[in-house]
Amino acid sequence: MRKVAGYSFEQSFTTPEDGEARVALATTAVEAWLDEKGTVDQSTGAFALRDGRKGHYRKTEIAIDGAKLTEHSFQEPTDGGPIQTDIKIGVTGGKILTYVELRAGAPLNWVGPINLDIRCPRVVRAILGGSMEWKLGETPLGTKPINFLGTSGASKLDAVIWHTERNLPVVCISEDDDGPLTEGISDRMAADLSGLAIVAHIDSAAAWNITNLRGKEWSCFGGAIRLYWPRVSGSNPLQHPLWTKLSLLRDAGSADGASRKIRHQIRRRILGLSAFSISEPSDLRQIRDKHAAAVTAKERAKLQSKSEWEKLADSYSEENDDLKIRLNASETEINDLRVQLANLQGALQWKETTESEVAPRQELPPTTVTEAVDRARKSLSRLYFGADVDTGVAALSGDAGPPEKVLDYLEALQEMAEEQAKGPLGVTQIQWLKDRGIHGSGESETILNSNKEMKKRTWAGPNGQQRFEKHLKPNDNIAPDKCVRIYFEAEPERDRIVVGWIGRHPG
Repeated sequence: MRKVAGYSFEQSFTTPEDGEARVALATTAVEAWLDEKGTVDQSTGAFALRDGRKGHYRKTEIAIDGAKLTEHSFQEPTDGGPIQTDIKIGVTGGKILTYVELRAGAPLNWVGPINLDIRCPRVVRAILGGSMEWKLGETPLGTKPINFLGTSGASKLDAVIWHTERNLPVVCISEDDDGPLTEGISDRMAADLSGLAIVAHIDSAAAWNITNLRGKEWSCFGGAIRLYWPRVSGSNPLQHPLWTKLSLLRDAGSADGASRKIRHQIRRRILGLSAFSISEPSDLRQIRDKHAAAVTAKERAKLQSKSEWEKLADSYSEENDDLKIRLNASETEINDLRVQLANLQGALQWKETTESEVAPRQELPPTTVTEAVDRARKSLSRLYFGADVDTGVAALSGDAGPPEKVLDYLEALQEMAEEQAKGPLGVTQIQWLKDRGIHGSGESETILNSNKEMKKRTWAGPNGQQRFEKHLKPNDNIAPDKCVRIYFEAEPERDRIVVGWIGRHPG
C-alpha cells in the first residue's frame, strides 16, 4: 500500500490532569468515529462495517518513562482498493502528538493506475474540532474558514500570507456582487482541507485593500479563488495559482459544478503533497524505540542469568545497536528524499493540468482596460474589434471594469464563437453567456424602435457602420468613467464575434 495523505498536529498541556483530559477528547473522537463505522471483534480484529463490508482493526498501547503511545489501525475495502487509516496519539514532554496517515492499495489482481478520490477522514475533523489549540509547527489548525473582512481583515490576512514561518497553504475565497462562487464553498473547502491549509474568506473591501497593499499581481477579488503557497516573499506571483470566478463557471457550466470541480482539484493537490511533506513526528518513534529497548533489556536480563546465553545476547545487542544506527541514517536519507520529491511535485503540479482540471491563470491580470483589450486582440482570434473600440476605451478610467473582468468577458465571447462554429448553441447567445456567469442583455423594444437611441449604438464593423443590439455588463451602478459596456454581434458566415464598442454606456 502507498501513502496518499498525512496529518500531524500537536498541543501542549500544563498538568498531568490537563493532559489526560485533552487526550480523552481525542480518544473519544476516535472511538466515536469507529463506532460510526461499525463493530469490531476484539479477539480477532475483524471489523463489521455497517454497510456490510468487512474490514480489520488493530489497537496497541505502550508506556515508558511517563510517555504513552496509542496506535489505531483500521483497514476497509473500497471499489478502488483497500484504504488503511493509521491514527497515533502520543503523550511526551508536556505535549500531545497526533499523527494520521492514509494508505491506499490496488484492488486484487489489478494491473493499472489507482484512481481514488481521497478525502479528509472524518476522524481528523473530529479530533481537530474537539479543541482549538492544535497546531502544526506554529500554525493553528481548525476545520472552519476564517473570515477576513474590511480594512482590518485585509491587514490580518496580509500578515498571515506573508508570515515567514507559515508552513501551510492559504486558500483565499473572494466575493463579487453576487457573493462567492457558491454559498457555503468556504465551509466545504475548510472541511476538505482540515489540518492541511488555512481557508480564508474575504469580502470585497478586504480584497481591494490587499490589492492596494501588495499590488494587483497578488490580488484575489471578484469571486476568484487563489492558493498562496508558503514562503510568498521573493516568489513569482504566478507560482500562487489564481482561478477567476468566470473561468470556473465557463469550464463547469454551473456554479455547483464549478464548486465541486475546484474543491476536488485543490483537495487532490494538497492531500497529495501531504503524503510526501508530512511524516510521523520523531517523538512518537522515540517512544516506540524506548519501549522496544526496555523489552529487549528485560529479555537480556533473563538470558544473562544463564551463562550459556550471555555471549549470544551480547552479540544480538551489538547487532541491534548497529541496525539502529543504520536505520536512523536511512530515515534521514528518506526524509531528505521526501522533501526533494515534494519540492519537485510542488514545482510541477501546476505545469501539467489534466483534462478534468481547470487551469489557473498563466499570466498576471491586466492593470488597465487598454491592456485587457490589447491582450484580447492578440490572443482571441475569433473576435473582430471595430475601429470605434479604442475611442470608447480611451474615455474610460484605466481601472474600469475592472480590467481583469473585461478580459474575462471577452474570453467568454471567444468561447461562444468557438461553440457556434461547431453548431447551434441550443439557447440564445445572451442565455448561453448568463449560464456561464456573464452578465449581458439585448436592448429593450423601446431602444430598438428609437432611431435616436440606435444611432448611439451604431459603430464601425468589418463592412462599415452597423447596429449593435446586444451588450455585456461587467459592472453597473458606478461612476460613468468606470461603467463598462461591451457591444457585440455575431458574424456567423465567418464564425466570429464582432465587438463594436467597449466603453461607457451609450445612453
